[in-house]
Amino acid sequence: VKPVLDKYQVTEKQYSAFFRYAMIEDNLSADCLSELARIAHEKNTPPDCSFMLQELKNSYTTEEYWNINNLLITIWLISFFYIFLQKTFSLFLPLLGLFCSRSILWLYLIYHGRTPARVMLPLYLGEISLLLCLLWLYYHKSVSTVASLSENERPQQKFLQYKKILLLSCLGIILLAGLRTVKPQYRYLKDINTNQEAYISGMRDIQAYCNSHPENHYFIESSALIYYRGSAFETAIYQPRNAVITGCWYSGAPVLNQYMKEYFGENPTLYLITSADLETQSLSVLQYLEERFHTDAVLSDSYTVSNGGIYHVYCLTYKNF
Repeated sequence: VKPVLDKYQVTEKQYSAFFRYAMIEDNLSADCLSELARIAHEKNTPPDCSFMLQELKNSYTTEEYWNINNLLITIWLISFFYIFLQKTFSLFLPLLGLFCSRSILWLYLIYHGRTPARVMLPLYLGEISLLLCLLWLYYHKSVSTVASLSENERPQQKFLQYKKILLLSCLGIILLAGLRTVKPQYRYLKDINTNQEAYISGMRDIQAYCNSHPENHYFIESSALIYYRGSAFETAIYQPRNAVITGCWYSGAPVLNQYMKEYFGENPTLYLITSADLETQSLSVLQYLEERFHTDAVLSDSYTVSNGGIYHVYCLTYKNF
């Protein structure tokens, strides 16, 4: 990748800091990243067919996603049971279409290595929802068909009661399978929310610290903030603050670049806030800023926030200003 970095005048330390979400200067642009991604893509060996088929099979057997696969398999089995119970063999066609569609989509994602939980869980839920919709539509259709028959043509009442019991049993099995996947998800989210309550208090303290020193200009090293996964209704952390994050998902946006230029202006001194627990991640960012400012960072302050976390404040002054 060195020719590409040289082309865009990206230094080794700047590129290393980029892996810690440090995206501060314009030269590390979308064009530069596109060329780097193309090189990485060319060097990656695509997975073979046996691996992809094995991963496709694992999508029904893995317990990585809180047993949601068991709920999916349960609904598939009940769908086939419903076909033979009601003799609605026409349901095979939409089920086949659903299976082929999901298989193509999964194989595409597996081939490109895009299988994080945030992508897979919606796929599972979408497939489950489509299966339930198909079952409901065909059940409603069969009820309407029976209701339209004359008294002599209708099945015996005893047989209808027997079918209802079986269908209610199937519904109960689906609910039990759903409960089995909801319980571990609830525990997981409860633990995360408990941890996030402490974490978010630290974020508020960081902002309060920066706002209490309006004469200074702060960079908050992104590793100190990227672990936030709290409530979408948390608004305090998005209030105006006397700081800029070294990198985030919208880094490089023209509006953000302009804001950073106006925020730092011609000031020769800036302060970098890092987490003491994440010194390995923040070191590359610190080294990059030292290179950029032609100076050594000086530990200006250390403080402990309400959740017990310790943060370091480094001062960098541009020597050739």
